[in-house]
Amino acid sequence: TTLGAVNDYGDGTMCANADGGDVVYAIDVPAGNVLSVSVTTSDGTFDPSISLVDASCGGTPRVCLDGDDTGLASAVNVAEYNNTTGATVRILAVVDTYDDATFGGEFDLTASLTAPSSNDTCATATPVSSGASIDGNTLGASNDYMTGTNCSGTSGPDVVYALDVPAGQRATVTVRGTASFDPSINLLAGPAATCGGTPFDCIDGDDSGSASTTNTVVWTNETGSDTTVYAVVDSAGTGTGPFRFTANVAMPGVGETCASAQRIMAGTFSDSLAGYLNDY
Repeated sequence: TTLGAVNDYGDGTMCANADGGDVVYAIDVPAGNVLSVSVTTSDGTFDPSISLVDASCGGTPRVCLDGDDTGLASAVNVAEYNNTTGATVRILAVVDTYDDATFGGEFDLTASLTAPSSNDTCATATPVSSGASIDGNTLGASNDYMTGTNCSGTSGPDVVYALDVPAGQRATVTVRGTASFDPSINLLAGPAATCGGTPFDCIDGDDSGSASTTNTVVWTNETGSDTTVYAVVDSAGTGTGPFRFTANVAMPGVGETCASAQRIMAGTFSDSLAGYLNDY
């Protein structure tokens, strides 16, 4: 609780709203680990913020490593720190609030330490097969793939999955976020070293709706040969978080493309566009 606390730490670069009374927690982060600290209300009314600072408590003028105070009181605010220094670092987590008129309130704080993402680039992409359903996380990843043609939501850290698509078959890849993280999905092709090439070019991309929306990308392999595509989970913002990733590969339905067009005789017949894609 921040009840009875005073306002020791104010606003600063990359700090979340810090106008109310604040309390501080110290967390030792081993080398090579990523710290994620989240805070949310526990009394339903107090709206907390979270900021991470170094041992100097942000210094003067105050600079935070990360901070978050998005959404209403019920939102989960998350701040993160990736320790690439080679030594254990003590990080201070400051719970604060935007409202200097509040007397404070109760909150729930969660801190976790994880290893950085191993599938940070196309060259280190995690191989997946058709039918894959994965609970992933962009925590600890860097922003390797940025704005390009046909791409969506590429501002944040990203992780990559590699999917083999046989000639003539179609890949359908989806990603769905959580209450605290809204991911995007992009498909890339080409050698792993260049992925989407230079300039950056996506086969397809989707970042529609909110965090609970399932974003979908689709690609039909009409190249005549088996092709590896790279599915990049990213986001429009700078935050990171957990997601559900799925991938499926199958033959397109009869009549889906010119290559699978139905052969008919003269006459009249009935059909439906239900379940088909916009190929042309």
